[in-house]
Amino acid sequence: MTRFLFAVIVSLMSMTATAKSIIVLGDSISAGYGIEVAQGWVALLQKKLAEKDAGYTIP
Repeated sequence: MTRFLFAVIVSLMSMTATAKSIIVLGDSISAGYGIEVAQGWVALLQKKLAEKDAGYTIP
């Protein structure tokens, strides 16, 4: 399982260089469990990236 996860992360790292996307792998904290989606850290990060016109998205 660890090798598979490592392979996925390495693949995503090379993809982010061209796609300018950030993939969030997480748990209930990343999903914003128990709060509005817009108040979760992933949504707040996306908002900050948009404000700074960083050119990255979180799909």
